[in-house]
Amino acid sequence: MNFYISYFAQFRNMTPKQICFSTALWDPKWFHDFRDQNYKFIKDNKIYGLRATCFNPRNHECHGMPCQHEPKSCNFLHCYKEQLDSLNFSDVTNALMTSANEIAKELKIEDPDVVLLVHETPDNPCSERHTIIKWFDDNWLPIKEWKK
Repeated sequence: MNFYISYFAQFRNMTPKQICFSTALWDPKWFHDFRDQNYKFIKDNKIYGLRATCFNPRNHECHGMPCQHEPKSCNFLHCYKEQLDSLNFSDVTNALMTSANEIAKELKIEDPDVVLLVHETPDNPCSERHTIIKWFDDNWLPIKEWKK
């Protein structure tokens, strides 16, 4: 199983093989069909509304762009790194793989990919996506940017 990272705007380009999980505290409303955050639904053989809540930032200091901090001095990103470092990497990846495999089986999809979704594009230096990528790299499981 491959692990990828991408952003919500790319979701429209993905196939059912990409099982997507929001890492955001508040994902776009269309991702959960304008219902509550716990609702999961399937549309056009794609699963929406899945969340990897362990990635939800606990520190809410970030107020978006324009940012007044450099990524290296950003307290939000520092706290987010500590949050991820406190997680058990194997437990997190096993839970994601188990969920993806269950959904793939239900949708009759072989060899699904896990895609973690963030709001920011890859060129935004002040994004938790870079912290997530580093966390995966530090645990010897490279995570790549999903590309169409």
